[in-house]
Amino acid sequence: MKRVDEFTKIKGHHDIIDMLERAVQEGRVSHAYLFTGPGGIGKMKTAKALASVLLQSGDPEAGLFLQSGTHPDWLIIEKEENRSRIGIELITRTMEPWLALKPFRGDYRVVLLHDAHLLSEAAGNALLKVLEEPPPYAVIILIADQLSLSETIQSRCQLLRFAPLAEHLVVECLKDLGVDEKTAQRAAALGQGSVGQALQFASEEGLAGLWDKARQLVAELEQDAPVHALLAAEKMEEHSELLCAMMETVLRDVLLYRLTEKQDSLQQPDNIKLARALSKTDPARIMEQLNAIARLKRLYRLNVSPLLINIQVAYAVREALK
Repeated sequence: MKRVDEFTKIKGHHDIIDMLERAVQEGRVSHAYLFTGPGGIGKMKTAKALASVLLQSGDPEAGLFLQSGTHPDWLIIEKEENRSRIGIELITRTMEPWLALKPFRGDYRVVLLHDAHLLSEAAGNALLKVLEEPPPYAVIILIADQLSLSETIQSRCQLLRFAPLAEHLVVECLKDLGVDEKTAQRAAALGQGSVGQALQFASEEGLAGLWDKARQLVAELEQDAPVHALLAAEKMEEHSELLCAMMETVLRDVLLYRLTEKQDSLQQPDNIKLARALSKTDPARIMEQLNAIARLKRLYRLNVSPLLINIQVAYAVREALK
């Protein structure tokens, strides 16, 4: 099956792309999709590609309107900047009236609801009513970094789970965006499958110096005194999310060296000195705290104080090295 041009631009997620292409070609497009998985791995890009394919299927000129952002049958709904949740008014006053209108140009009206995991309870209930009786021409795409939507909403959608990208694909994406190869490789290792996060890290100045700072923080947290966790949290404030990812990588390298005793198994070779110094740590304890840090990292993208998250991350690192 020849790949549709819009889908060829997406790296990875081959099973999902194949399924969407078959659905389009066989006329089996669902009225609602739920794209879920970590941020920055291609959910939005895939949603836009699907919308482009649908809107151009009966309208050769649709691409021009999409490029200019003026297509009348394409709507993106996002959380308002000053709000922590997606409110009910975005569903009842924006989505519902817009979907009530028939397509202006082709066969579909496509609406994308970004960060659907931030729906308020009232907004979720309003959305459910739309999903229960959608217009025949409607395609609703929900994008959620976390699968926290109600089971009833999930049951009304076709669920597609996006996995983190392989590191070499993240490197390729960064290089396509103009990042030099060495920086791309370092940032990809930190991004853990997320192009968006890796690009953010690649844009940071003084990346090498921040690695030194992350290793120093881990070394200080190995000392068994609670005050070190509070001090570390304060030192993380200027680059909270990046230093958290770096400290997580340092811990992972400590674990890898503890299990293999091979320097070439490390994600960041410069971590070897610290990995050797901490080679007596308990692998099970490190693994447990790495899982805790992975959960805490998601909070940086929500309306939560970075300092509070930093404190919890610092305590997790300290606990891993006891």
